[in-house]
Amino acid sequence: MQPTEKLSKLGIVLPLAPDAAGLYKPVLLEQNLLYFSGHLPLQVDGSMVTGKLGANFSTEEGKDAARLVGLNILASVKTHLGSIDRIERVVKLLGMVNAVDSYTEHPLVINGCSELFKEIWGEDLGVGVRSAFGVSGLPGGGRRRNRGPFKNKRIVKGNMLMLFAGVGLFFLLIFYFHPHILAGYARFFEVSNAEKGADAIICLSGGKFTRVPESIRLWSEGYGREIFLTQEKSSNAKFSHLNLSNLEFAKAVSSEIKKMINWKILPNLEGGATSTFDEATDALRYAKKNKWKRLIIVTDHFHTRRALCAFEKVFKGSGILVQVAGVGNDIYKAENWWKSDRGILAYLSETIKYPIYLLWDAEPEVVSNH
Repeated sequence: MQPTEKLSKLGIVLPLAPDAAGLYKPVLLEQNLLYFSGHLPLQVDGSMVTGKLGANFSTEEGKDAARLVGLNILASVKTHLGSIDRIERVVKLLGMVNAVDSYTEHPLVINGCSELFKEIWGEDLGVGVRSAFGVSGLPGGGRRRNRGPFKNKRIVKGNMLMLFAGVGLFFLLIFYFHPHILAGYARFFEVSNAEKGADAIICLSGGKFTRVPESIRLWSEGYGREIFLTQEKSSNAKFSHLNLSNLEFAKAVSSEIKKMINWKILPNLEGGATSTFDEATDALRYAKKNKWKRLIIVTDHFHTRRALCAFEKVFKGSGILVQVAGVGNDIYKAENWWKSDRGILAYLSETIKYPIYLLWDAEPEVVSNH
C-alpha cells in the first residue's frame, strides 16, 4: 500500500506546508536523500501549539504535538516532491523538546512523530535512527521541533540518463575496439580439430572452390585414406547441366594440380542433400556400412561449428568420431569479415542458423526442403 493510501486509510489530512521562518530551505533534495529543516507543531488553522513540558504540558500532550510536527514535515515533503509516495524510507530523526531542566521523558514525546512515520512506512522503512533531547526554548514557544533526512526513491529520469550513458559507452567501446570484438565473435563459429589417419575425408557441398582444394591437401598429407563429396540437390534441375557438378569440378582440380585421386560420392536416397543434417545422415549410413571409426568433414571456417554440431547430433551413439577442418577464402576472414558483403552475409547467417542447429537434434521440421 502506498503512503498516500495509508494516510487516507488512517483518516489523516495533511495541513498546508509551512513557510520558511528564516533564510533556509524547508526541504532540500541532494542525490537520493531528502533533508528537511526543523518544523514546529502548527495546526490546520495555522496556529501553533505552545508550552513547556514538565511545567504546563504533560508527556501525552507533548506526544500529540510531536505527531502534529510530523504531519507538517509530510506537508513540506509533499509540496517539494509532489507526493510522499516518492519517499522510500525514514533515515534519521532529530527531536528537540521544549522542557524544564528536570524533565526526562524526551524520547516518549518524540515517539509521537516516530509512530506516525511507522504507521505510514512500516516497521522497517518507517523507523530510522533518532536523537531526542530537551531545550530551554523553541521559536514561538513551540513544544517540539524535528529535523532530519528521508531517503528519496530514485527518479526515473536519472535511471534513463544512466541507461543512455551505458548504451553510449557500449557503442563507444564497440567503435574503438570493434576489430578485436568482431574478430573474436567470428572465431566463435570456427572449429578445427582434424587429425591424420581418419578413414575418410568428406568435402561438404556449398563451397567447392575452397573446400575441394583443401580436401585434396588434407588427403595428400595423410589425414584420410579415402576422399568423398556429398551429393547436393540442384536448385534448378532444368539447367544444372550448364554448371560443373561437385564431382566434375573436383576431378578438374585434381587434373590441374596433377593429382591422381579416386573421388567418390556419398550416395543420397532422395536425389541430393539440401542441408548439413542431410549430409550427416548420408555419411552415417555409409560409415556404418563400411565400418569407419573416424572421419573428417571439410567446410568453410565460418561453417565449421554448425557443421560439426549437426554431424555430432546425427552420429550420437554410433561410436564413430567426427572431426572438422576449416578453410578460408581470398575475400574475407575472421579479422576483416565486416568489411565485405559476403563476409557479413556469412557470419550473420551463422548467427541465425547455429542456434537452430543447437536446439534441434535433427533438421527442424519447420524447414522444408521441397
